[in-house]
Amino acid sequence: QPVAHRMLSRFLNFCTDKIGCTVPSDRRPATTSILLERDEAGNEQEKGQTPAPSWAKTAVEQEKIEPVKEITMVEEYAETKQESTVEENKGKDESTVEETKGKDESTAESTVEETGTKTSNVASSVGRSRETSLNSSRAFHEADQKYGERISDDALVTFCDRLKSSLEKQTTVDRKFEGWLPINTILIFARMIAAKRELERAKKKNDQKGVKALESELGGSEEVRKEIHKAITDGKNRVCQILYDANRLHYVVVYRSPTREYLCLYDSLLNTAHPERSLKNINDQILAIFGHLFPEEKDIPIRIYLNYEQQSDDWSCGYRAIACVLKLVFNQRPCLVSYNLEDIHTLLIDCLDTPEISYEYFEKKSRDLCHPMKSYEEYDKDILYYVFRHNGSSEKEEMDENNNETDDEK
Repeated sequence: QPVAHRMLSRFLNFCTDKIGCTVPSDRRPATTSILLERDEAGNEQEKGQTPAPSWAKTAVEQEKIEPVKEITMVEEYAETKQESTVEENKGKDESTVEETKGKDESTAESTVEETGTKTSNVASSVGRSRETSLNSSRAFHEADQKYGERISDDALVTFCDRLKSSLEKQTTVDRKFEGWLPINTILIFARMIAAKRELERAKKKNDQKGVKALESELGGSEEVRKEIHKAITDGKNRVCQILYDANRLHYVVVYRSPTREYLCLYDSLLNTAHPERSLKNINDQILAIFGHLFPEEKDIPIRIYLNYEQQSDDWSCGYRAIACVLKLVFNQRPCLVSYNLEDIHTLLIDCLDTPEISYEYFEKKSRDLCHPMKSYEEYDKDILYYVFRHNGSSEKEEMDENNNETDDEK
């Protein structure tokens, strides 16, 4: 019986190997109770057990064996491929060394040309960036000072600074001017002059509280006075100054010639029926600027020009003040002409956008900003002659026919 069982087992093993059939994974490997010391191949086995046939191996055991074979195959393939690539790279390195030697010579020449083009491109890009920055700066000023809107105090001060600088740098013609004071400085000192009058009235009324308040307000008046007297010294030079009428939100121009003992007022929003009202609004400013040039017991004569072009809007007074100053600086008559406001706006933007403007540019603009309306023979007509007193009062006087303007004081 054991012999028959052993022969049947061998037959089954032979059939399964030839046919290649497998058993389910949940089938446990078969064992026999026959005690064998050696298997058919001569290998020793544990007593009481025989190795399971190949068909009796579970799927888990087969999966454990197969990946090992794949890994060993991949390692063998990688080793062979690495050996082949090492040999190929040796050959390539020798060829690339020779190729790079030839390329280095050609690239050295090409890089010289490329650097030249790059430097030119950098220079052009810098020029374009500078042009862009200038254009952006001008666009900013145009947006800040739009045509058709009132000019700010700072813009007028900048224009005066540019004009003053150009006059100081040129040496061909004697164009010595004084003034050009900041508008805020004049307003501050004008308020102090008014405070002095109020202080005198407060002392007469014995208003101790008012006297104390006004004296504290006048504490810094001496410093402002020195600043104004430094800008307008002794009256030997011509003076041109833009003033701000706070009551009308309006700019006017006051001019003084050293050879004539009177001031000239150019107001584009003049009340022709009551021109003295223009003086009333700026009387303290006139005293702040010109008071030290006239003794207190002497009146300050002033001319008001009715033939100065009047505005029909509420914003162009600053533009007309710029044109009037240019006319006076270059000995041209600011009256009996019509001003081109758009050209004046262009001039203003140029002053805001450019730190330095030439004397020739200003001189050309002074002629191009306007065109005549009437003959200059009528220039001395429609002029009112007033006197201005240190107490702030003014009154109309008859014009001295022998005191007409000469060509050097237009």
